[in-house]
Amino acid sequence: MNDENNRKLNALYMISTPLNLFLASGIALSKREEENAYLCFIDQISLEDNLYIEQTKQWKDSPFLEVHAFSGRGLPAIEKWNHRKKLISSLRSLAEHIRPVKIYTGNDRRYEFQYLIHHARRINESVTGIYLDDGMCTYVRRNNHRLRNILFDQWLKKIFYGIWWDQPAIVGASKYIDECWLAFPEHVHPIIKKTIHHKASASLFSHSAIRSLSQQLLLASGMDITCLQNIDILLTLPHVTIMDRIPNYRPEMIKLVETITRNGGKAAIKYHPRQIGEDEIGLLKFQNTQLIPANASFEALLPSMPANIAIVGDISTTLLSARWLRDDLRVISIGCNANKLQKIYIPFFKKIGVIVLDKMDDLPPLLNR
Repeated sequence: MNDENNRKLNALYMISTPLNLFLASGIALSKREEENAYLCFIDQISLEDNLYIEQTKQWKDSPFLEVHAFSGRGLPAIEKWNHRKKLISSLRSLAEHIRPVKIYTGNDRRYEFQYLIHHARRINESVTGIYLDDGMCTYVRRNNHRLRNILFDQWLKKIFYGIWWDQPAIVGASKYIDECWLAFPEHVHPIIKKTIHHKASASLFSHSAIRSLSQQLLLASGMDITCLQNIDILLTLPHVTIMDRIPNYRPEMIKLVETITRNGGKAAIKYHPRQIGEDEIGLLKFQNTQLIPANASFEALLPSMPANIAIVGDISTTLLSARWLRDDLRVISIGCNANKLQKIYIPFFKKIGVIVLDKMDDLPPLLNR
């Protein structure tokens, strides 16, 4: 490390989602004069053929000095214990190698983050923990079994992991978090209000380096970026397991796309990233429709979208990201299809300017405005 880098503080960004990646990159780029930024992917299903890890390592304009990655998702229960013992050792080594003064995370409930900051504070007790906005649960708390979470999960995990474990009531509210970077700090859940808040404005994502990463990820996913210039609506769909829980979801989507395209509209369809089938509902049978690759990051799509496109989807972080990063787009939620759990987010969506539909028939007239 050269003399200039020696004068900067070391910051470690621990991320697991594409939204985490873009927010971490935007902050790291804005703090290049003061931080040596390191990136660590955690909670990954696989490290092989991982689009985001591969492309981030190849990113020429990257603000990160090093990129590390750890898997862990999807392991059989019998393998988890041995895997976590090895992972704890690797995290300890990483903390001692980087000696971070700041540790950012998109999920302070992950044991990778909690153990690493616990160990880093044994080296330097003034290490700052910083939460990166990861979407809906930052603003609205689900009606979960709170007593079970506190009395069962908390103590079980303290026994399983160590006394350092902390079970936050809501993501972003663990004892390890001192600061937050939030899209909508004015609407943050009261439990998180005890921390220092930074506004994560859309300008963080306007850097030319972010645009180059976006295009790099889209090209690697097999996306023709120019196709976005010829559509009127981008329809984002949930995973098939969620579709199957919503009565009449599939026939309603078919009817919707048929109505839009029959009236001359051009629609792009974006299935969930973990969707296996190419066109699960069968929407490509209509003229003026095209598929966006399922593995294309929605956050990577946003910089390339022209302002006249309408983004339509269910109650999800996808629409929150669209409202946050592109306030010039029309963002429309199919709130009428929301299940009981999703409905608790509707008031928040309305506060941030997402149009929430009371019935599906309201959508076509909106698109003609």
